[in-house]
Formats: sequence, C-alpha cells, structure tokens
Amino acid sequence: MKLVKIVRHHRQYTPGDVTGFADGHAQKLIDAGIAEEHVPEAKDAKASKSDATKAAAAKG
Repeated sequence: MKLVKIVRHHRQYTPGDVTGFADGHAQKLIDAGIAEEHVPEAKDAKASKSDATKAAAAKG
C-alpha cells in the first residue's frame, strides 16, 4: 500500500485528494503524472503548528 496525492482528475478523485493504492497501481499513477507520492507529516510536526497557531491567536 502506497499513499499518493492526486494532482490531476482521476475517476472519483480530484486534485489534492490523498488516498492509498497497491504499490504497482500507485506507481503507474505517479508515472502517468496523475499522482505524486505522499509522505505524511509526523504527528509532532502537526502539534507544533497547532501550538504556534494557538499562541499567535492568543497574542492578537
């Protein structure tokens, strides 16, 4: 299973969608320019962004 981010319309998917496909199928979509490999952010990175947003909102 490989996560990909859709960059061109494909079936029911629209650009920006992140979905998983079998490795072979995902690679075909990447090679065709329909998708790019997606690497999820670490959960700690998301928490840091959220904390920074909360701090900025508190200031202002």
